[in-house]
Amino acid sequence: MGGLALGSISAPAIVAAIGPRAAFVVVGSILPVLTLISWRWLVRIDTRSKRPTAELDLVGAVPLFAPLSVAAKEHVAARLTKIDVAAGEVVVPRR
Repeated sequence: MGGLALGSISAPAIVAAIGPRAAFVVVGSILPVLTLISWRWLVRIDTRSKRPTAELDLVGAVPLFAPLSVAAKEHVAARLTKIDVAAGEVVVPRR
């Protein structure tokens, strides 16, 4: 909301100062420039983050989770809990 308000306030001033075509170029280049400036920081975050790769593979192998987005699958995978059970032991009882 703050960005929308800031843009609504500053847009007329930018257009008046440099013209509409240049204003589109300036405003349109803000996000790409910010991305380039913060690229190293974003890569560092990505390399340091823990990825539940084994758990994500398990979730991806279950047809029930097939329609979910990758983000939703990662959310499920991050919350898996390992439970050891003996062969033949009932895990989910029938009703």
